Amino acid sequence: MLVNNRPIKVPHPVSLSEPALLAINRQVRDEALSIYYGANVFEPWSSLNTENFLKLLGHDRIKLLKCVRAFTPCLPLMITDWKGVAWWLEYTARKLAEWQREWGAKVLREEAVCVPFLIKVVRLPFLVASGRWAWVAATAVHEWVPEQRDGYMVLRKREQ
Repeated sequence: MLVNNRPIKVPHPVSLSEPALLAINRQVRDEALSIYYGANVFEPWSSLNTENFLKLLGHDRIKLLKCVRAFTPCLPLMITDWKGVAWWLEYTARKLAEWQREWGAKVLREEAVCVPFLIKVVRLPFLVASGRWAWVAATAVHEWVPEQRDGYMVLRKREQ
C-alpha cells in the first residue's frame, strides 16, 4: 500500500522499507515514489533518528517529503517552566537550520518538518502524566504561545 492513514514509524536503527510496488520497475517506481513520500507522515523516534533517516533518504526523496515528525514528544512533556519552553523552541529551530544547511533549504522544506507541542496534560492513575500533542510545521512555530497548565508548560495557538 502506498498511502497509510497512520504515521509510518521509522525503526531504530534506521532502515528504509519501501512498499514492494516500488520495486516492480523503473517507470512504476518513478511514478509511485512521489506518492509514497508525498502522502505519508514519517515518524522517527528521536531527532538523531530523524537525521539518520534523512541521510538514508538522500536529496531526491527528501524533496518529496510531506511530513517528517522530527522530534520525540517525550521531551516537551518534561518542560515545566518558561526557560524550558524557550530552550525547546530554540533547539527545534537550531536542528532545522542544521538540517537545512546539510541538505539545502530547497531540498528540506520547513513545512515538511513537524515538531510536537504539548497542548493538554492528561493525568492517568498509572502514569505521572501523559499529554495530547499537536504536530506543528516548523514554519508555524511562531503562531503558538506557552502557558502554564497543571504544573506543565503547554502551548496554545496564538489568538488572531
